[in-house]
Order: sequence, then C-alpha cells, then structure tokens
Amino acid sequence: MWLHAAIYCSLSSLFLFGHTSTALQIRTWSSCTLDAVPDGFPSLSAECTTAVVSLCGGNLCVDPDNQTISLYLKRIAATNSVQTIRHLWVIPDRSDYVLPSQVDTQLQMMYRQFGGEVSVYTMDQRGTGRSSQITCDTSSALDANAIVRCSQALNVLLGDNLAAFSITSAAYDLVTIISQTQATAQVYVYGLGYGTLVVERLLHYGIANIRGYILDGSATTSGARRSAFAYISEADEAFGTVGDAFLTLCERDSICAARFQDDSVSKVLSRILSRLDDTSVTDDSNCASVFQASATSVATTTTDPASYRLRRYLAMYMQNATERAFIPVLIYRLNRCNETDKAVLTAAMNKLQRREENLRANREVVHDLNAFSELWESPSAMEKRLSARFTESLISSGRIYDQLLRYCLYTGDSSTSCTELNTSTAGITNTTRLAYTRDEYWNVAATIPSAASVLLLNGGLDGQTPIKYAQELLNALNGKAKELLTFDAAPHNVLLNSNLDDDTSCGLAILESYITNSGSLDAYDTSCMDKLPSANFALTRRASIAVLNTTDAYDGPLLLPSSNSSNSSSSSSSSIDSANSSTGSPPTDSSSQTEISSLRASLSHYRTAFIVVSCMLVATFLILAVILYRLWREKQYRDEQAELQQLREDDVDLIERMQKQQLGATINFKSLSSDESWQGGATDPPMSIESAIDWAFQPDPNEFRLLPPQSDSDWNFRSNPRGDRAPYDEWNYSSSNHLRL
Repeated sequence: MWLHAAIYCSLSSLFLFGHTSTALQIRTWSSCTLDAVPDGFPSLSAECTTAVVSLCGGNLCVDPDNQTISLYLKRIAATNSVQTIRHLWVIPDRSDYVLPSQVDTQLQMMYRQFGGEVSVYTMDQRGTGRSSQITCDTSSALDANAIVRCSQALNVLLGDNLAAFSITSAAYDLVTIISQTQATAQVYVYGLGYGTLVVERLLHYGIANIRGYILDGSATTSGARRSAFAYISEADEAFGTVGDAFLTLCERDSICAARFQDDSVSKVLSRILSRLDDTSVTDDSNCASVFQASATSVATTTTDPASYRLRRYLAMYMQNATERAFIPVLIYRLNRCNETDKAVLTAAMNKLQRREENLRANREVVHDLNAFSELWESPSAMEKRLSARFTESLISSGRIYDQLLRYCLYTGDSSTSCTELNTSTAGITNTTRLAYTRDEYWNVAATIPSAASVLLLNGGLDGQTPIKYAQELLNALNGKAKELLTFDAAPHNVLLNSNLDDDTSCGLAILESYITNSGSLDAYDTSCMDKLPSANFALTRRASIAVLNTTDAYDGPLLLPSSNSSNSSSSSSSSIDSANSSTGSPPTDSSSQTEISSLRASLSHYRTAFIVVSCMLVATFLILAVILYRLWREKQYRDEQAELQQLREDDVDLIERMQKQQLGATINFKSLSSDESWQGGATDPPMSIESAIDWAFQPDPNEFRLLPPQSDSDWNFRSNPRGDRAPYDEWNYSSSNHLRL
C-alpha cells in the first residue's frame, strides 16, 4: 500500500479498504522467501503475514474515522520443542543504512545460534517497506516545489496526524502485537542502530512479559543532558572523531606504519584531501580522475568535490571489519598516484559509488520525518557549521552536511539557519509541513521494568553510532538491571562484526546466553570477549582480490578490467553490501572470478589431499592399536597362568604341611616295655633299647612303621593297621584328645 505523494495517488491507498475496526487483526501466516541466504548454509523456512492496526494507536494522534494501516511481519518459527517459549523481535536499522537482504541474513544467523529453539520475528516499520508505505517521488532532483507537493498530498491524506508515523507509534505497534498475541511467552526485543530508537521508546510501556531489551549501536541518549543528546545533525562530526581514532590505530600498527614512514597516515590523508580540492592541478597528479562517476551511474552530473567523496568512501570501508584494513591502502595509492594505482583506484571508487547509490535508493520518507522531527537540533546549526563538521573530518559518512535545506522544507523552520539559505522555502507553512510535534516520551529517561533488563552492545570503532551515545544512555536509564558491553575493535553492528579466530560470533554467543538465561545479567556468559582479536591491518591475497581486484593490495596491478554494465554494477553493489556475512568474508567482484576460481580449485585439491592423508593416518593408528592390544592380552594371559601355577604349588605345600602338623601333633605312642612315649613324626628315635625293640624304625621319619611284637603286621602311622586281626591290643598309643586303643 504505497502513497506516491508527489505524483497522482489514491487517497485510500494507505489504508486497507476503509477498515474502521480498532482491534488487532493478524492474517494467517504463510510461507515466504528470505531475501538472502548466508553462504554455506541451507535455506530456512520463513513465514510472513500482515497485521492490521489502528492508524492512531495509543492516543498518539486523533482519528475520528478509526482508520487502519497494515504492517508486514516475517518470522522464522522455532522447530524444536522447549519448556520455555521464547520470541526474539529484531528491529533493524534504517533501510538506507542496512539493506533488507542483510536483515534477513542476520535473522537466519540468530535463529541458527539458538538451534531452532527461539522464534525470530521482524517487521517493516509503519510507513516503510512492505507495510503501508508513504513515499515522495524521487525520480527528479529534490527541490522546494517537490517537497511542497509531497507535504500537501500527505496533509490531505493525514491531516494533522503525521505523528501516526512517529518513533513512538512504531513502538506502540510492538506493544499491541506482543501484548495481544505473545503474552504467555518470554519476549526479547533487539534493535540495531535506528532500531534502538524504537526499542528505547518501547521501554516506557513496561510490557510485563518482555524480559530483555538489547540495543546494538545505540542511536539514542534519551534522558541524558541536552548537550549530550544524540542529534543526527551532529553525525558527520561524531563519525569523524571515530575516524581519527581508527587512523591512530593504523599509526600504531607495524604493518600499517611501515607504509607511512615519512609522515603519519593522518597527515598524508590530510594532504591528499587538500590536493583533491586544488583546482590549479590540471595534470591529474592528485588522482582526482579516479572519482569521476562511472558511465552508467545516475550520478554522472553530481558536483560533489572529490575530497567529499573520498571522506564518504573511506567511511563506508570503516563500517566493514574486512574492508577497513584497506583504508591505508587507498591512502597509500592516492598519495603515490601512478598509472597502476589509478586503474586499481578507479575500479574501487566505482564500486563504492554504486554501493552508495544503492543505499540512497532505499531512503524512506518516514525516516526523514522522524529525523527532522525528533533528532535534529533546534534551533538548527548554520549551514557553514554543518559543512565544517564534515570537512574538518578526515573520514566521515557525510550524510548531514547537505541536509539543511531538506530539514527547513520538512519542518517549516523559520529560524536564521533556514532563512539565510539561498533556496526559498515559500509555500511551506505549519499546516503543510512534513513534521510532527515531539511527544511526552522525547528525551525522557525510561524506567527498566522490574522483570526485565537492558543489555547495550557497542563497537569501539562504530562511527555510525559512537560508543559515547551508549554510555550516556546507560547512565540515563532508571534502574540497576542494565549493562554495556564494549567491543573495542568492532564497527557498527556488533553481532556481525565480533568474530573470533574460529570465525564464530562473540556477539551472537552473548545474545544466546543472555536470552537462554532469561535476561539475567548475573548468569549470562561474556567470556568470549577475552578472546576477541584486536584491530589489525594484515591483508590476505583473497581479500585483496575481493576488495581491490588485485593480488597485492599495495603494489599489484588490476587483474581484469571492471565491467561497467548495469548487471555488473548491480551484482557488485549487492555483493559488497553483503560483506558482513556470517563467514566474515569480503565481497567478490565479477571481474575477478577467474582468479577466485583458481584459488577455490587449489583449496579443493588441498582439502582432498588432507582428507586422504587423514584417513591413512587414522587407519594406521587403528592397526597399531589392535596389535598392541593383542600383545598386551597375550602377556596378561601368560602372567595369569604363571600365577595360577604358583597358587597350585602353594596349595600342595600347604596341604602337606597341614597333614604333617595334624599327624605329628596329635598321635603319641607308648612303649609296652617301658614308660617311654614317642610322638609321631618325630625325627629322633626312642631313647631306650626296650622301646627300640617295640618299634621297628625305618630310615625315613615320614615312613616310620610300627612292628608290634605279637604280630606280623606293621602300620604306617599315616594309614590304618593291616592284618587279619586288629592288633589294637598290641599297640598302646594316645592322642591329643586322650583317646587310647
């Protein structure tokens, strides 16, 4: 449902068939496609639907007709059953900062991090994308008359209800959906950059089942002192401060500093910017020609100075953890500026220009409406001051220095800053302006709900949302359940730019721990931050090919001429803007596919060889293990047999000793001819002759035999007497139990 305000449009196109119900309606979820799938991952199943909500919800504006608008929702639903149902809402950055394809990539990364146990949701903010959208015609150059036509059309359509598209209205949509459809689940809301404005505003409503608010790159300081407020009108200067810090890191790095031995990289860049602005240079010794627009670019007529473009292009590199290492490369080549450098630099600048145009094409009227109504300093800084904030920076995004005219036309501001502009603002009045009045939540400190916590994530090298804003917000929030984690080397978007050496995301791991521990700041795990690598300027051959289309970033020639066709332009921009993928790999340009294919083929061969060698080593280890095991078992068997034999011999000896002891200790023989007695088993013969006559001794004491005088039978004391008659009357012996026979 789009409203094209600067061209002919249907006044009902913003609304759903004149619907007047105030109740939330969510249509059936149906299968839909994701805009992008991260390399190396299978595609996931997404679902989409449309929610119908009131135009003026939460009493933020007055609409007697109770008109409604539609919201586009997308989710990747949890597939694994868990005891606690959890939902994660992702509120993305502005569409001219982060493309929709990058949003879908981040959704999938989050979903996979949770192993399919958490449902991940997102929506297009009201007035943007596939929700009920309002747009102005951007087919012609922006001028006062175009904005007048746009504002007049919206005034007819909305009257005084432009606040229906405020930041608070976007937050109230979340209030409505979460409270009415997800009240029994644990809900967490993640905002990135511009999305943090919505998340912070959501805090004021204190929804009971929202357990955690995660702000990645805070764009708000709500509740802080006015001098520290995150005005978007100061963004160029704020980015420049972070850019200076990055260049300082380069000067301290051995790899980077080695290329700038005579002067620091900051001084060299400053000199380059001055030379680019020097109109007296006519021989292109300053390499100004590399900034000329490509033949197919819609911006061929632009009059931006080359130094302005260089600042902006370096800022784009700074927002990518891979590409930022090439900032000193561009500076080095621009300073040297030989013919080889010009070829490499021209190709690089053309790609950056296409990327910039691709992002600008996604600019939304609603984002400008919010920025000019709530985020611009009032009264505005003068045009010269806004320009100086940009030109006094060596590296800066340059999004603001030329926006004063648009601010004045949107807001109808009649202050000196606007009246001194050369372009007239005639026709813009309070009744037709494209702005709304700041509401009760503007710059008011939110109170953290008792059952919730706030987790702030921010990169130390984030020029888009500098760390100082997160620090101010942390101090302003009312409550103790809050924490700020600073990733020193990370640029904007911590979740995608906090990779460890094993290529896993520390930011995602922390988010997972935070949510699985129900938002407890005492229980979640942040240990991976100790393993984060520092910012470095080492360049790989693969990255050099992908970013600059050369095998040697500092000195190599351009591998192949870059194509300027529209298809190449589109694919190049798309691939570069997808550089912050889960793999952290830099983008590839179509002109370097041959070299990339060769590298991939080599990698494939190495991988195959590695697998074969690994299998052989594993097989060898298994065979050796079997042999050693058999030898060990044989030795164990021999030892057991020897031990058993020893036990048997010991048993025999024991039995014999016991028999000897029993026989020798219990039987006593008494002589019939004398009073002498003799103990069986004794080695000494009887002392008297009479006793010796009574007993016939054999030489072996163990075989002593008794020969009674009245019988031919003898008796070995180990056995019973033998003979026809028992010679018991002839033998008189006693035992230890005093038995006598």
